[in-house]
Amino acid sequence: MQLLKITTIPIKIKIDVVMARLKLSQKPAQAEQRTLNARLRMNREDIKVHIDTYPFRKNLGLLKFKDFARKAAERGKEATVQAMSRYAELGNKLAMAHKGVSVAQAAYESPITVPPPETAYQPGAGAILSWSGPQLDTEFDPPQVEMDWDIGKAELEYIPGKLEIEIEQYPDIKIEYLGSPSYVPPSADPNYSEDED
Repeated sequence: MQLLKITTIPIKIKIDVVMARLKLSQKPAQAEQRTLNARLRMNREDIKVHIDTYPFRKNLGLLKFKDFARKAAERGKEATVQAMSRYAELGNKLAMAHKGVSVAQAAYESPITVPPPETAYQPGAGAILSWSGPQLDTEFDPPQVEMDWDIGKAELEYIPGKLEIEIEQYPDIKIEYLGSPSYVPPSADPNYSEDED
């Protein structure tokens, strides 16, 4: 007869495994667009006609300052030469006073002759015409499209794995006695009766 009951309780372990993973977070790409319109610029210059009437006015005696000064200088030069000639002639006459010429006769001059005024009836030269042709300059800027790209950003995050071990029950051994106790002396047994002897 078996008097001992031995019960073995095994260990109980709970294991949780979380796998490692790679987390990807990505910002979407964006584009910013700017449009420049076409432009046309035009610069126009009309025809220009230059009319020079100075030769006509010069023939009438209407001179520019430069020509007027040059003509006055020439007249002054001529007047100087004529005065020198008159004084030389007067000197020659006074030098002949010893030949019976009186001073009054020597100093006598012929009356001054005034030249007739110059009259111009028609211009000696016509107007000088010159011109510069018309001009048209154009400048064209074609339309443009400018784009600024933001290609986005991708971020990788590594999440490591995890291993969790939890002991839910420790191992144990239970020993249970199936028999009844033996008393010495037998009279110590609470259920002892003398009839059993």
